[in-house]
Amino acid sequence: MSFVPDEVLAFIDEVSALPAESLQQVRHAVAVATASGARKASDAPKLSASELDALIKRISDAFAARADELRALTPRGALNAAIVNATVASQAIWKRDRLTEAQFESFAGMYRDVGIAV
Repeated sequence: MSFVPDEVLAFIDEVSALPAESLQQVRHAVAVATASGARKASDAPKLSASELDALIKRISDAFAARADELRALTPRGALNAAIVNATVASQAIWKRDRLTEAQFESFAGMYRDVGIAV
């Protein structure tokens, strides 16, 4: 049995199937939101250690088949960025009730721009 809620699992499936260009678009949106102060890491909802471990494993496994493709992209770090950005967005989806609408949007809203309903 998984700790990870069904809506988060569905999000992971969709994110891991995004075209590389869409993942790069999300990466850019995250960078812009962070630089402007609209996205603050300290606002990210916290998971228990076992929840976070289960989440990271699911996301890492989901991106494993694309590792070579994403590592070949420039700028470097596309695989890591995809995993980190998906992890933070998944945490926001999982613990949405703990976030304001603005906080939720800063963590997960940019995925709407690439076609994922969050």
